[in-house]
Amino acid sequence: EDRGFVGPSPLLALQEARRRQIEQNKHKNDDDTAAAEKPDASDAFLSEQEEELEHVPNELYAKLHGYWLQERNCPELLKYDEQMVQELTAEFEQQQEGIDQLLESGEAHTLLIANLAQQDLDRAKFVLSDWLTQRLNKIETYPLHMREKREYMSEKEWEYLESYGRLFEDHLHKTVLDRIPFAFRNLDEPGMIDKPDYEGYHFWSVKENIFSKEGNELEVGSCVVAKYVDMEENMKQGKVELLI
Repeated sequence: EDRGFVGPSPLLALQEARRRQIEQNKHKNDDDTAAAEKPDASDAFLSEQEEELEHVPNELYAKLHGYWLQERNCPELLKYDEQMVQELTAEFEQQQEGIDQLLESGEAHTLLIANLAQQDLDRAKFVLSDWLTQRLNKIETYPLHMREKREYMSEKEWEYLESYGRLFEDHLHKTVLDRIPFAFRNLDEPGMIDKPDYEGYHFWSVKENIFSKEGNELEVGSCVVAKYVDMEENMKQGKVELLI
């Protein structure tokens, strides 16, 4: 699992180390103090770019990371967050512009900072991409069942489901349905629709005090094993977190 971008960034660590080095150089020679305190044009440019790269809302990345882990472990399709995706896309574009400007400077320390920033950005982009891939995989696995999950999808996901559904139905007719009695060709029969395994057992982390289906109190911080169907509402209310 990629958790790097939600913790201390190597880019921020490098920037902090560079600031400390500058402070040490300022006090190394009293005769050069005045000159050291006055940054040249390249330092001013670099500092401005570093500040732009720092001001990224980590809580937004943490939210994406949480959605990603939940979607990977959850048997059903979870609700799509359009606002989060739009904000992330805008942040990615802004960060990429700042990185591209740093790369144009050609200075060694500037290129190092730009490369570290690019690695952080690429990790975040991967998590967003894989989150969307996990969602599409569920849509393709249960296309008939997903028709009931319209409110959980984005507009593009719904369009994809409609297109994939037509191909899926056409494939079934050509390979199976057209060769069997008409009475058995109805794809909307409950027995013909594959659904996720809601009865499967999962590990859960308790975020708020709740009661299990059997009436036992589950305290904050405890880890329990329970069926998805029994914890589904608690998960959607943020009272428990799906671990695996």
